[in-house]
Amino acid sequence: MRDNIEDTFWLDKYQKDYKNPIVEGCFGKVESDSQVIENFRYRKSFNELTTKLAILFNQRRSGNNIPNRPSRRYPPMLETHPYLRRDEVEKRSAIAHITQLTGQPYLSEASLRKRCIGDRAKKGNIPSWYQDLRLDWQPGIIESWTNKFELFLKQNPDKHQKYCGDYNLEDIETSPSLTHLGKVSNGFVAYIYADGNNMGGYIQKIRTPQEYQNFSADVDNATKYSVFHALANHLHPRKLQGIDESTSRLRNGDFIHPFEIITIGGDDIILIVTADKALEIAKDIGENFENILLGNLTIPGEEIKDKDSYKLSTEKPIDLQKIHRYQWQKAKPSQCKLSISSGVLITAYNTPIYYAEDLTNQLMKSAKEYAKKIKKYGYFGGTVDFLTMKSVTMVSSSIKDFRDHALTKKQGAEIKLYAAPYTLHELDGLINSIKALIAADFPKSQLYQIRDFLAKGRRTTSLNYYY
Repeated sequence: MRDNIEDTFWLDKYQKDYKNPIVEGCFGKVESDSQVIENFRYRKSFNELTTKLAILFNQRRSGNNIPNRPSRRYPPMLETHPYLRRDEVEKRSAIAHITQLTGQPYLSEASLRKRCIGDRAKKGNIPSWYQDLRLDWQPGIIESWTNKFELFLKQNPDKHQKYCGDYNLEDIETSPSLTHLGKVSNGFVAYIYADGNNMGGYIQKIRTPQEYQNFSADVDNATKYSVFHALANHLHPRKLQGIDESTSRLRNGDFIHPFEIITIGGDDIILIVTADKALEIAKDIGENFENILLGNLTIPGEEIKDKDSYKLSTEKPIDLQKIHRYQWQKAKPSQCKLSISSGVLITAYNTPIYYAEDLTNQLMKSAKEYAKKIKKYGYFGGTVDFLTMKSVTMVSSSIKDFRDHALTKKQGAEIKLYAAPYTLHELDGLINSIKALIAADFPKSQLYQIRDFLAKGRRTTSLNYYY
């Protein structure tokens, strides 16, 4: 049944009730009378339809009953016989025992398809263990993220030379597991989880379907190619050493890509990279994302359609001194309305993935909260929060609790023994400082001494440092 057009909440009703908290939640807060019509114009557009559809979708996904639409609130019932073997992951009835795989797992039909798709995406062909089963279902052609990255290198000769050097790209393998990544990174890997900032506020001001389409394509290109540029700038193929050849299809001496792209979708990025380059990659992704949207970093064969609309107005006040804690005079003001915040967890390669994912997610949210905090001073750029974890038991609850209890001291004033999250400008300074210490062969014992003095206060630490 159609809604009565006479009941539509139109401009005359909005002008009467725009101070109502419920109306403010839909249309936004009005700072001045001249903003009333502007808020109404932004709301009453194609954006209103997409918002309504998104709300209905989330209500259905959460299990609410929607008229004339099936509900998803009931969990699946996976019936099986008590004497049949169950799948080791999803507890479905297993249909095959795969002796060729590590651990010789029992897999259900759903797990078989997932494992087959994963292997084909990495290796490019249907795995032999699946062909031996002679099942009717066959996976289609799947282009992995590694293949897309290699295509990017072939289309950009300068990046190809920077990444590959004298190595032949055809001889470089995709890393089959975290064990292989750990072996080429001194036993440590880094998880990077990045997410876009200011996306919701920007989308609310999109008025037409064409602008939505352009925005989606622009953000997708900026996200994807910011990752590709960062990987090509900071990584090189690495040689495997110390792996157990009896359980691996690769051999010692083979070269692999030192990263794993889990997903790049919309404004979300999940990567696993070698630990020694993680911070540089995270910083580069944030800078590349903004530069691509602004048109400062061009992509062969791709075009940013609405690059002028992503530029910030120069009229907004910016207080760089309150934004950056490091050489704020040299920092560049924010130029792009959209940016990326990242969480980086550096940890041992055998850390449980579910645990690492949870901590990386916490770091990403911490970085986003910091970006919102300093936005009031005119900063619209990216932020990065990171943590180095040498053992699984180092963080027993949340990262915030760990920092509050272990890295915060009260000696008159509150002393924080950490500086994260960082703006991209601050992170650049941190990375350059680390490089300078390494180049000077600065003794670690002196670093430990500076760290210990930090707990005694700023003046004592400064005196020791200057001495």
